Amino acid sequence: MLLFLVVTMATALVTAPYLIKWLGRDRFGLFRTMTELFGYLTLLEFGLSGALAPLLAGAIGRDDSLAERRTMAAGVRAYAKVAVPSVFCGLILASTITLWTTVPTGLEAEARRACVVYSLGFIWLGLIPFRAILEAKQLNYVINLLLTCQAIIIAAASMLLAWWGWGIVGQAIAILIGISIFNLTILAGHFRRNLDVMRAAIFEPIDEEIRHGLRNLSGSTLAMQLSGRLSVMTDNIVLGRMIDQKAVMILYATQRLPVMVQNLLQGVGSATWAGLAELHARGEHETYRHRLIELSGLISILGVATLGPSVAYNRHFIDVWRVGQENNGGTAIVIVSAFNGLMLALLTLWSWGFSATGQVAKLLPLGISSAFFNVAASVFLTWRFGVIGPLLGTTLSILLINLWALPLLLERHFGVPRVSLAVVVIKPLVLGLPYSVLLWWLAHSHQPWGLIGLASEMSLAALGFLILSFYCLLSSSERSTWLDRLRGLVSKRRDSSPVV
Repeated sequence: MLLFLVVTMATALVTAPYLIKWLGRDRFGLFRTMTELFGYLTLLEFGLSGALAPLLAGAIGRDDSLAERRTMAAGVRAYAKVAVPSVFCGLILASTITLWTTVPTGLEAEARRACVVYSLGFIWLGLIPFRAILEAKQLNYVINLLLTCQAIIIAAASMLLAWWGWGIVGQAIAILIGISIFNLTILAGHFRRNLDVMRAAIFEPIDEEIRHGLRNLSGSTLAMQLSGRLSVMTDNIVLGRMIDQKAVMILYATQRLPVMVQNLLQGVGSATWAGLAELHARGEHETYRHRLIELSGLISILGVATLGPSVAYNRHFIDVWRVGQENNGGTAIVIVSAFNGLMLALLTLWSWGFSATGQVAKLLPLGISSAFFNVAASVFLTWRFGVIGPLLGTTLSILLINLWALPLLLERHFGVPRVSLAVVVIKPLVLGLPYSVLLWWLAHSHQPWGLIGLASEMSLAALGFLILSFYCLLSSSERSTWLDRLRGLVSKRRDSSPVV
């Protein structure tokens, strides 16, 4: 997961200045908006991914190869049924693109052609179960390696096609190439097994119990997926519709650094949910609660350590990134984006507790109310304040709904004390505020020496806060625990090294 995140962020940083130059701000912003719009069409799988995963995991856990094959066959058939309608909906979106976002004059035909190419990617929906089986068998490293290769292929193709002058259509082709290679590689990886599954999906009747399980689990998953997209994946759509595509470009460039840090912080939750779910399944509830509180504090400390320098040095980062200060939306956008990034990383971790234990339905009222409030607030605040509006809408939904309601649900269903969660989250913020102000003054008192100087100063700033937190926020027993863990990790890596 870490490799995939690092490579994805690195390719985005490398390619963005060239894409902005070769595509222009209007085309670049329009393509970002189109990507967000097509993200909503992925919901046409109706939550099947979230329903298929636990059924496959159950079959594998029981070592029931027949149930595994039947579940895969049911998944392939279900996805095949939504693939063609998804392509059709993509073609409808292509013909109505001007209704959903503001398309700069002269780009209407190009935008429609790009949407048509984008729509062809939905043909591969039927192969999603083959990815799901790898994840259920805990072969995520295979998926992450393939996703890393896909990111590199898309980046290279998008650069080449933009340089050739293919515009937005070229960007859509690059994504289609990457998606196609990814899915064909997974299909070829288990060729004989895949053929058996395909035959079962086409010729054998689907087990009714499995079909019923898919239907029961997919509804709640779909509702949560939709709520999540409405909450955090509407900013470009709102800006593109209410202002223009240059506003999309400004928001993208200004918050690029804190968004990348947010992705890394959310990776902590993604990497630990399986272990938390195992603790809960074994009945070790006290340990589960302790680990969740500990991870919340860790994310808060890491968040301040990394987002503080991101805010302080963002102006210098845009200079080094070479996207132009005309695309810098200002300090307020960076601060709000950083706050949202930390809060969303925490909320993601807390939400995993319900998803991983099959209780996602308990989050539905919270998710739906938060999503609709977020969209309404984003629209109003964009009309009132401009580019920063969607970010402020997310901030309000976090503060007024999620930040108090989700800890309440954790306490009610898992016995996690809200006060303990609040303490471990707030303490790093209190310590980090004066530290970040000092860092801001330092960053604006001089000009870092190029990329190496910028990276060095930001790294030292982050390390400084981690050391400060280690001695100021952790008790002596907690410090001993973390030192033992670090020694164990180093010892394990040394023991696993090959002997020469």
